[in-house]
Amino acid sequence: MPMTRAEILVTYPSSLGSFKIANSTSLIGTLVQDRLTSIQGELGAAPETIPVSVELASPSGHRRLSYEVFENETITPLLIALTTQASLQRVLEYSGEVTYRTDLTIEVEGHEPVRYASVESTLGSLQQPAASAVAGEVAAVFNVVYGNRFEASKVKAVRLRVDSIPEARIARIGDVSIGPSSVRPGEEITVRTAIEPYRGEAFIREFRVRIPPDTTRGTINVTISNAANLNAMAAALLQRRFVGASKLDQVIEFLNGLKRDDCLYLQLSRRTQGAVVQGEVLPALPLSVLLTLGSSRFAGEEYPMADLPVLETFQKTDYVLTGGRRIGLQIR
Repeated sequence: MPMTRAEILVTYPSSLGSFKIANSTSLIGTLVQDRLTSIQGELGAAPETIPVSVELASPSGHRRLSYEVFENETITPLLIALTTQASLQRVLEYSGEVTYRTDLTIEVEGHEPVRYASVESTLGSLQQPAASAVAGEVAAVFNVVYGNRFEASKVKAVRLRVDSIPEARIARIGDVSIGPSSVRPGEEITVRTAIEPYRGEAFIREFRVRIPPDTTRGTINVTISNAANLNAMAAALLQRRFVGASKLDQVIEFLNGLKRDDCLYLQLSRRTQGAVVQGEVLPALPLSVLLTLGSSRFAGEEYPMADLPVLETFQKTDYVLTGGRRIGLQIR
């Protein structure tokens, strides 16, 4: 970590443990060892750091903060969280009702950048402010990439943009209707759902989707939901894709494909025979292939999969959504 000169502001003597409060000044080298009896540093050489930029946009103004965070597999994710939360505390709306829209970009040498977006909203709780949730989420995504099990990744830059809206934009998904209730492959259905905002007038969102022509007869599930519920229903599949990944590129692809909390999702799904092999989804497999994957030759590399999304689409909203509905649709 960086080693700097210090300006001692005050000394607190104590028989239990004296300590000093200081301001760091000029950089003079790198700390390389911190042990019980001593601390070792090298003069001259500066430590490797990761440039971190945080852009804050709010009704009170726009500002950009820049940091240099030193590299350490254990401490760096924590410093990313502290940096994020300290930046958000500079926004005047920090302690009241607020909604944060976050866009995170992590540039990794030799790989596609990580692009992660999230939305957090709070009614003004001091016990769990939205800023803490944002900071924890940013640090968690960074740690997945930085501490991955495949290679020592070289993070070139971290860029975070946060739009702060001084109100709680929270809504629940209400009643859902589908018409018609029975269709043929290739025909169109209309799905309407009520969105009920916190202290606001309810409104209707409508989807028009066409059933895929190759859909077989039987019942398919129509799910209208927020991101959290869809992720919970697909938790086993998501876990298998993540745990079964065989390289960092697959982990980045997984992160880039995560759903947003401010989007209303419509998903058509049905029971099927498939598997996840080394992080890749292989749907609708013949029985002979499933038996081969289930043999000892592939032990530990394949995971059975039963519920397969046939179609998925979404609409962006201005709210953090909760709840969802699932309805059966007959394909004749």
